[in-house]
Amino acid sequence: MWTGSRLKPYLLCSLHDFQKVNHFPRSYELMRKDLLYKNIQRMQQAHGVKNVHIVPQTFVLPSEYQVFCSYFIKDKGPWIIKAVASSRGRGIYLVSNPNQIPMDENILVSRYINNLLLIDDFKFDVRLYVLVTSYDPLTIYLYEEGLASCNDPEVEDYGNKWSMSVMLRYLKQEGKDTTLLMSQVEDLVIKAVPSAELQIATACKMFVPHSNNCFGKTVCHILVCFPG
Repeated sequence: MWTGSRLKPYLLCSLHDFQKVNHFPRSYELMRKDLLYKNIQRMQQAHGVKNVHIVPQTFVLPSEYQVFCSYFIKDKGPWIIKAVASSRGRGIYLVSNPNQIPMDENILVSRYINNLLLIDDFKFDVRLYVLVTSYDPLTIYLYEEGLASCNDPEVEDYGNKWSMSVMLRYLKQEGKDTTLLMSQVEDLVIKAVPSAELQIATACKMFVPHSNNCFGKTVCHILVCFPG
């Protein structure tokens, strides 16, 4: 069963052993930016920030507005604003002062990453496709051939996406350690997805009658930076 939205709990409870649906209950724990960050925060508290350093300094607003203002005094940014439930780059902009931040919206404010790796002088993000077939035990598959999407304002659609293999070949020619890069990318994925494992696994036990009823596909957007 393929659906564009999550099934209601009563429908999940009625699934037969031979039926599958492309959503886990509470999968929004990974999809919503604010919930994902909170889950990563909990993992950092349990295992140490250095061991789970996969996101920049971030605050969830408006609840952490005062904390952000205190932090802003020692780090002026720039800072980037993201709507918690938007996609495809919508609701993203830079701010240089807390007064520029709307207080009537749920948003994330994150430290802007300056030392991004560039492709032909363009910023880009890596998009990797991740399949989860179980949260108990947690089973993750990573599709190796992802995409590198270049942020070229002059090109709307044509020519601004590279396959993962083409991107890696380009970076290798530029003298970058692509083996190290891919190991770090895989490490990020296997830390981000388990951050929501407890919440989703608990919901599965409550609402999913058979362990093989659900699977979930998600896209990880990853920014690559290098020291210096």
